[in-house]
Formats: sequence, C-alpha cells, structure tokens
Amino acid sequence: MPTESNPLSTPRTLLQQLKLPALALVVGVSTMCTGLDNIDVATRGVTTVPGSVVGSLLGQFSFAGFNGIDVSESQDFRNQGYTKDQIDSARLKVFTLDIDEPATANFNFLSKLSFFAESEGLPRVEIARLEVVPRGVRSLEMEILDVELVDYAAAESMTITTTATGTSPEEDTTIIANVVLDIDVNVDGALGCQVSSL
Repeated sequence: MPTESNPLSTPRTLLQQLKLPALALVVGVSTMCTGLDNIDVATRGVTTVPGSVVGSLLGQFSFAGFNGIDVSESQDFRNQGYTKDQIDSARLKVFTLDIDEPATANFNFLSKLSFFAESEGLPRVEIARLEVVPRGVRSLEMEILDVELVDYAAAESMTITTTATGTSPEEDTTIIANVVLDIDVNVDGALGCQVSSL
C-alpha cells in the first residue's frame, strides 16, 4: 500500500518554506528603508522693519532665526539618528512671508526681494527671489531657485540673508518667514537598513 508523502518531509521543500517569511521580511525592510531618505527641515524667521514717515530706502534687513541654521538640530533628523555626512542633497522647498502686524499693513513698501544662503568658506548663493512684489497683499510666496545646497546644509551652520528694494513702511511692520528644506539622506546602514541576503 503506497504511503502518502508529507511535503514537509523533503529537506528542499522545508527550506523553501522557511525562506518565504524571511524573504517577506527582507522586502518589508527594504521598502521601509527607501521611504526614509527624505526629510523636511523647517525653520522660521522673524523681523520687524522699522516704520518711517519719510520713506527711507531699504537695503538689507535680517530675520531672527535665520542665523546659524543647523539642519542636524531638526527633530526629525535627530530622531532617525542621521549625521550631516549622510546628506546627499539639499534643496529649498518652501519659502513664504507673512505680515504679522500691524493688521492693516501689506507688502506695498517692497518692490523687489531676494534671499541668499551663506556658510563659512562657501560663496553667497541666491536661493529665492521676487522680481516684482504684488500690490496689496499680506502674504508672499517666494520664487524658489533650483540651487543645490548640500554643502551649506552639511556645513557647521547656514545663514539666510536678504536684500530688498523699496522704502520703509509707515509703521513698524513685523514679518514672519517660513522656510522648508528638502534634505535627501543616504540611509545605507541607518536604522538597520543593511540586510544580509539569505
């Protein structure tokens, strides 16, 4: 009487079945790792442009919070355990300006605006601009320039500076700037992303 074969009794079959969960684990880890290579690093700057009834010419004004930006201090960057030498690319993603006060103010006192990235030992590079500032608005979305900022993001710190064309507003005007950098990180070896093949 023929005996019924057990598929698990064959060593080759058993090995194949054991490999299936392991393969699923490898695929899962690989998929998870590929989703960890981009981090948004946000920073906020605030400045108050002094008012003047005379309408003095503007040149430069600085934003508190834009001096000594260190991307490694970002919460998301720290949470993943990344270091600056893992940064493959850094590009400006968002740059907006909003008038905080006074409530009746707008950006009519500006006609042109440019922002620059600076780091010690690196050239000053323009990262965002508005050739013509719209009239009667309280919010601005800067034109973002396609500039690679990896060297600035990997430097000890980065500073964002500005130049402006226009005249002083009639009243002291507080502006809030929001900036987001898209940081591309090399995740090889991070968070256990190196998985040996079976």
